[in-house]
Order: sequence, then structure tokens, then C-alpha cells
Amino acid sequence: MSWSEQVRLYYDITFSMLTSIVWMIVTALIFSKDMKFSIFILVMISILTSKYLLRKGKKAETCIAVSLIPIIVYEVFSQEIIIAIVDIIFVALIGAVLLRETNENINYDRYKNIFINGISYIFIASIICSIFKPIYAEIVFRSIIIYLILMVITMRETMGYCYNIKSSKANKIINISLISLALLTTQEFFYNIFVKIVTILYRGIEFITELIIDVIVKIIEIPMIWVINALQKLFAERRGALEDIFGGLDVGSKNPKNIKELTP
Repeated sequence: MSWSEQVRLYYDITFSMLTSIVWMIVTALIFSKDMKFSIFILVMISILTSKYLLRKGKKAETCIAVSLIPIIVYEVFSQEIIIAIVDIIFVALIGAVLLRETNENINYDRYKNIFINGISYIFIASIICSIFKPIYAEIVFRSIIIYLILMVITMRETMGYCYNIKSSKANKIINISLISLALLTTQEFFYNIFVKIVTILYRGIEFITELIIDVIVKIIEIPMIWVINALQKLFAERRGALEDIFGGLDVGSKNPKNIKELTP
């Protein structure tokens, strides 16, 4: 895969995630459809299939038609007919848009405007969803995090391509790892595993942090106790010395007899 094809793949994934998030919210509000990332997976299957066929020299119309076959089968057998139809139309439109952009030049400013505006669209849709469908708050929040991760990686790679700054092998591995992790978390099974792993890591870090703090406190506690004991001993000695000095002086006593003798 060439460098430009890699950047376009990043763009396709991010754009698909953006449109899928908005579509999931819209269909949940209008058709009361259960909000899942299955529509995103369907879009990606359609795009990858159509672009593969396009590289093989097939016409764009043929590419889109063939790529829709598995989507039609899935939708017909898993959704109500109305929802299936609108989902198929949505997938076809997104596939057509991205297929048309295949031969266009990679433009950093254009991509940036699309993705930044996408944040606004998702934000508005999320607010509406939180009002009418608050049960989907968790999946909406998760989708936003995934989108932001994809957007940052895509924009960084696009900028590097436009300014001819190649990423190091380590950066490519990190990008692929993050994208793979983000895409895996769209599926509940992998997301639950991810949450469990994060929870275990958090508890482990919390335990280690508390252990380190306890050790530091113990280390500091020993000299502090010694200093406090030394100060207490010093103050006790000083207090004893002062009592010895002032203890013999009967400052508060009076001798009426002597006072009378001194009176003229």
C-alpha cells in the first residue's frame, strides 16, 4: 500500500466513523433503532470492497453495487424493512462519496474543515440524544472518544503527507495500534474486555501508588520522630532549668511585718 493510499484509508475510516455516529443518533431518535456500531462496520465493508474492485479496473457503479450485496443481506435479515432500506441508502451514499474522492488530491485544509465541523455535528446530535434518549449516553461518549482518536491520527498523517514529512516506523506502529484498538472497542465483546483490563491496570497503579506513599511516609517518619523527641527532650531540660532559676524566688509572697516596719 502506497503512502497516499494509507492516508486515504485513515481518512475513509475517520469520515465513516463521523457519519456513522451522526446516523446512529438520527436513526435512534427517529426510528427508535438500537444504537450499535454495526452501521460503521457495514460502511467500512462497503468502502473496502468497492475500492478493491476499483483498483481491479471495475466501474464505480459496479463497485458500489457489488459492495452493497453483503450489506443488503445483513440488513434484510436483521432489521425491519424500513430501517433496512434507509441503512442501505446511507451506506450507498457514503460509499459513493468516498469512492468519488479516491482520485482527488489529498488536501489537509479540506480534511481539517470536515473533521472540525464534524465535532460540531456530533456535539449537537449528542445533546439532542441525551435529552430524548439518555440511555445511549455511554455509547455516544465512547463513539466521540473513538472519533477524536481517529481524527488526530488522520490529521497528523495528512499533514505529514502534504509537507512530505514521513512518519517513523515507531509512529506507524503506534498509529496502527491505536486505530485497531479504537475499532475493536466499537464491538461490545472487545469493549468489555478493554474496560476490565483498564480497571485492573487502574487498581494496580492505585495499589503501587499507595505502597510507594506508605514507604515514603515510613522513611520520613523515622527522622521526624527522632527530631520531635529531641525537641521535646530539649524543651523539657529548658523548662527544668527555668523552674530551678525561678522556683526559689517567692515572688507572690508578702511579709506584712516587714512592710509595717518600713512604713514611716
